[in-house]
Amino acid sequence: ISGDTVYLAPKGKNSLTLSLSAQHIAPPKKPPPTHAESYNPSEEYLPTDEQLKEWEELETADRPHGLFVPTKFKNLRSVGSYQHLVREAFERCLDLYLCPRVMKRRLNIDPESLVPSLPRAADLRPFPTAMAVQFDTPAMTYSVKSAEEEGESKEVKETAMVRCLSVSPDGQYLVSGASDGFVRMWEVQTGRLLRSWNIAALVLADKKR
Repeated sequence: ISGDTVYLAPKGKNSLTLSLSAQHIAPPKKPPPTHAESYNPSEEYLPTDEQLKEWEELETADRPHGLFVPTKFKNLRSVGSYQHLVREAFERCLDLYLCPRVMKRRLNIDPESLVPSLPRAADLRPFPTAMAVQFDTPAMTYSVKSAEEEGESKEVKETAMVRCLSVSPDGQYLVSGASDGFVRMWEVQTGRLLRSWNIAALVLADKKR
């Protein structure tokens, strides 16, 4: 040990050769100073007489600041030498000498080798490929006689209202029932109309029963 520097003692036959390549172990760092160690601390850091009596009854390790007692000075020139400097330096050397430490060895690993390889997009399907899919129901065309002009009729286009929906268990197909009496089968992924059945006559026959 030389000050705060610690070296490993080599063992083996070639101890002289190994001593030339002794590896350094970094000592634990001391904590940075706090507001209580300032020469002009705030009133909240200054202990009262009752607190000082309680600190004197405690062990040094149990005190809030160890041997140090927060004191307020008018200026920096009024700060004298620290009375416990030699004692704390000696205890620091004892800690460095008696504290067991293990040398950490760093592994030379390529960071890119730790990143997993991403699968292809085709292997992740099915997944959505569009923000929204629109299902366009064909419009109905029927003629309406006008009340003003007798004998004339106008063609009117109107989109049938969807009354019911049913999805296949695999989520690939969608069946809709509309007010025009048609049952239509759609492809969910593309919104394409695959087939349609006109069951209006069957529904009317069932109602007459």
